[in-house]
Amino acid sequence: MAAAVISRRSVLGLVTLAACRADPRDPECRRASGYVGAPRRDALPLDGRQAGAIGGVLAPDFVARLETRLDEVLARSQAPAISAAYAVPGSGMWTATRGLACVEPATPVGEGARFQACSVGKLITAALIWRLVERGQLGIEDPISKWFPRYPGAANITIDQLLSHTSGIYSFNSDPNFERELRAYHSPEALIEEAAGHANLFCPGATWSYSNTGYVMLGRIVERCHDRSLAEVIAAEVAQPLELHGLVGQEPGVAVAGLVRGHRARVPVPADTRYEVPHGAGSVATGADDLVRVLHAVLAARLVAATSLQAMLRDMAPMFEDPSQRYGRGLMMVEVPGGPGLMIGHSGGAPGFRAVVAYLPAEPAFVAVMINDELPAEAGLWALVQAARAA
Repeated sequence: MAAAVISRRSVLGLVTLAACRADPRDPECRRASGYVGAPRRDALPLDGRQAGAIGGVLAPDFVARLETRLDEVLARSQAPAISAAYAVPGSGMWTATRGLACVEPATPVGEGARFQACSVGKLITAALIWRLVERGQLGIEDPISKWFPRYPGAANITIDQLLSHTSGIYSFNSDPNFERELRAYHSPEALIEEAAGHANLFCPGATWSYSNTGYVMLGRIVERCHDRSLAEVIAAEVAQPLELHGLVGQEPGVAVAGLVRGHRARVPVPADTRYEVPHGAGSVATGADDLVRVLHAVLAARLVAATSLQAMLRDMAPMFEDPSQRYGRGLMMVEVPGGPGLMIGHSGGAPGFRAVVAYLPAEPAFVAVMINDELPAEAGLWALVQAARAA
């Protein structure tokens, strides 16, 4: 999906926003600011088919086509390893992981291999926030000054704006040294402090700009409300209830069993890359099957309430000025005419990894692809959809 295939300039949020900057007569954004960005729109209503059970087994001939196509994708792309899943609501799910956990030395992926979910982790962070809203522990319009009183302009920035990337907060990974800095641990507070040293891009609510910092803040709010680490909350609120045995939130100093190595053009990235640093912006490790189960639980209104799901899919703003890809409140919507068509889910990238999970209403099907190299996971998704359509 969109975020993983957009240019680095776009992914870092370096978009031109001159027309949307704060009014020079009110540089601190003290007056209310209405949305002036590209037009937003709601996602098309889901018809209920997405809620069908996916715990069964797909037909053998269908599985054979998916298996063959996955082998072709792995060979053609030269990706070290791929984890993939394809689920048909009301029927069942297929999943497979194959390839090399590390190229040097050549190490085959083992059972229970985990890949970096990258920004797909934002879907989980958003779901945790919505669960707190449903319990009355948070208000969606609460100002973030309740948790970050010293952050510039915090009194005018809301939880809703963090969720929807309309806060204007500087994304910490816009720093050109960010990837190098991933070789050392940086706490969520350090990332937030770094962002605070940069001017906000625009007045809160005025337009859209992808902010990883905003989701780190959401992760810290989750921790404060539960009085537990984000990884512990993910385990208790997501992994255990949904019986996701492979999904874990990464913590500093805690090794993750079965974690594959990231690569760049089949060259391993440094082994000391700290994938736990992005925190609420994407520090989850898992396999493609569990990504499908998470998205299925969200869209079936089992992980969040139906009212929360509706809000996640409302007022979706164009991402990076592209109306074919939109962001709501923890969910992306992408439209690819002539290809997969409409997709709802999330995607992401991190040093050495790419991941995507999506629901395609036209099939209907849930599809997830995770790759331990910087190759477009969306290409793998499309290949599997094509194989499924070749009935």
